[in-house]
Amino acid sequence: MQGIIPLINKIQEALATTSGRYEIELPQLVVVGSQSCGKSSVLESIVGKDFLPRGTGIVTRRPLVLQLYNIATPKEYAFFGHLEKEFTSFTDIKEEILRETSRVCGDNKGVSTDPIFLKIYSNNVINLTLVDLPGITKNPVGDQPKDIEKQINNLVFDFISRENTIILAVSPANADLANSDSLKMARKVDPKGERTFGIITKVDLMDEGTDALELLQGEIYPLKLGYIGVVCRSQKGINDGKSISESIKEEEKFFKTHPVYHKLSHNLGIRALSAKLNTLLIRHIKRTLPQIRDKITTIMTHKRQELDALGADLDFEGPKGAKSVMLNIISKYTTTFNNYIDGDFVKQSSDLLLGGSRINYIFSNTLFNALDSLHPLKTISDDDIRTCVKNASALSPSLFVEEKAFHILMKQQIARLQEPALQCAEQVFAELRDLVSSICLPELDRYKKLHFAIIDVLNNLLLEYLQPTMQMIKNLIACEDAYINVNHPDFIVAKDALLNIFKKGNDPPPEDNVFEKIEENNNIYRDSDQDSEEDSEEEQEPEEGYTRREFFDNLMDQDNVNEVQPDRKVNSHLKRPNNKEESKYSVGYEADNNMITHIPQVGLIKPPKKMRVDDQPNGREIVETQIIKNCLSSYFNIVRKHIADLVPKTIMAFLINKAKENSQQILYTSLCDGEEIQDIMGEDPMIGEARKECHRTLKNLSKAVDLINEARDYNYFKEEYQLSTSKLEKMSLEDTKDEESQ
Repeated sequence: MQGIIPLINKIQEALATTSGRYEIELPQLVVVGSQSCGKSSVLESIVGKDFLPRGTGIVTRRPLVLQLYNIATPKEYAFFGHLEKEFTSFTDIKEEILRETSRVCGDNKGVSTDPIFLKIYSNNVINLTLVDLPGITKNPVGDQPKDIEKQINNLVFDFISRENTIILAVSPANADLANSDSLKMARKVDPKGERTFGIITKVDLMDEGTDALELLQGEIYPLKLGYIGVVCRSQKGINDGKSISESIKEEEKFFKTHPVYHKLSHNLGIRALSAKLNTLLIRHIKRTLPQIRDKITTIMTHKRQELDALGADLDFEGPKGAKSVMLNIISKYTTTFNNYIDGDFVKQSSDLLLGGSRINYIFSNTLFNALDSLHPLKTISDDDIRTCVKNASALSPSLFVEEKAFHILMKQQIARLQEPALQCAEQVFAELRDLVSSICLPELDRYKKLHFAIIDVLNNLLLEYLQPTMQMIKNLIACEDAYINVNHPDFIVAKDALLNIFKKGNDPPPEDNVFEKIEENNNIYRDSDQDSEEDSEEEQEPEEGYTRREFFDNLMDQDNVNEVQPDRKVNSHLKRPNNKEESKYSVGYEADNNMITHIPQVGLIKPPKKMRVDDQPNGREIVETQIIKNCLSSYFNIVRKHIADLVPKTIMAFLINKAKENSQQILYTSLCDGEEIQDIMGEDPMIGEARKECHRTLKNLSKAVDLINEARDYNYFKEEYQLSTSKLEKMSLEDTKDEESQ
């Protein structure tokens, strides 16, 4: 029966194919140390073979996951994770490590987080899994990158920061432990020293008269897991070809005969280190297996949900089956579309406005603010109004406010409402189009062609409904422009508009009222002594061309109108005189005729080609302008309210509601009746690959769970401990026999 560590290695292999977003931290021992601290010598001594590349600078530039398997046969061999080739020569293993490192990292001495997996099978090892990391360095040497220290630190922290990692901090005994790079980095992620184990190397190279007893007993830098001291092979021994087994024998002899270390010799050396690491890993695995199992079970649940979303393999059994699936998807899609608009999609709180709430924002905020920013008096000046009044009155100046000018100016302002109203429709159209594209159904991830077809059909449908919507909005503006309803109950009465002018200040209405001025100016031509009954009768007849009575009635009360009407006699001086008067004046004319030659002649100034109103308006023009301005503001507010109310209703009726009502039927007609239904319902090839990947991952995860359930049996841990103990006893017995034979 195999041990727990090989089972964990199998679990690691089973989980190697899981998706990258699911990170499972398996128990592992990570070796950390600075360059030349003896880290590589420790690993080679544990394996019992020279297999790691050596040289100047950084040699280990990728993490090396070293999985050791104890086997009964004397044959020793190895496999790499990236090759299906058996290696029996450890020299070839060394060359392959260099080759694989250069393949990923290049030749510029950079580092990579992509690990190299190496399995070594031997009867001289204990079941163990170690991760060898690049040596910590401070300064770049040779062609090393300038940021090599940062690269290595990031890589080391990535491994040792995982909670399921035991940190093997390697430090040389002949250097101050306070300056140990490995212990400094370990303390950053494990400040209490609960998962850090110290390995003190080069114990034999300390100055004469000194020892590492305080270090090994944890008196200088306490660690919960403790320390073990080892003796590394010297470079001279490596150059002389001294085997690792010979070095281990010399190490054991050193500790047994040392005056200080001989009492601790059973807990010092490479063999004691191997057993200690084996025990640490087994205990760590036993402690973390329940958490790993729960994590894998959670991942399996997500994978099953993902597989359900991808659906089973396609088997429509002909066009009818494909059509049935399509109808179901279309129904779900249109229902979701309508729910987003009506607000029925909300199942959980969100910090963003979605669907119909965004459209309502356009109606109540965007459109309202745009219309509210329009003011009829911002685009026209008093001079514009006076000019319009004079142009409208032409040859027949009005006695009162020119109504035609008011109509002209009002229509100009109504036209300004059309652009924001049309923009409102366009914004709602854009929101609906975005909504169509944003609807996500699990089935649509599978049928990409159908998804694109649905979006295309609905976008065309919305565009088709947008045109009559825009036209209806233009019609609303045209209706307002067609008839200026001065009898509207909300429209300011013209007389009130005039009174408002006077109320703006505390002064009473000006004495030179425009209407009084008209009367006074006309009276200067009136000859009261010559009034006759005949003249009165002629003046009571209405003047030809007078067509502004209605607006006049709005301007003043009917009683005031009657008061002004008799004053039309002011034009009586223009009547032809009677015969008696004519003879009288003709005599006077003849008497003065001889004086004409003594009067200087006066020439008329030629009018300019471009004429404008006077810079200084008279009293009548000021009052008239203010009345028109008040009337423009009053009526514009009425029209603006109409547009603000009717535009959203128009968009709802002609665009939104029609899209909701007809989208499903249009999709049925456009997609389900065609001969290309089989092609539209074709599955995206990536979906098929994703389904296969899900099946493969679920299979491996299930295998991992089975292995964990098997590993949770206590006998595995007991057997593994017995295996490591018996292996050490066997190695010690063999060494004793060798010594006796010698």
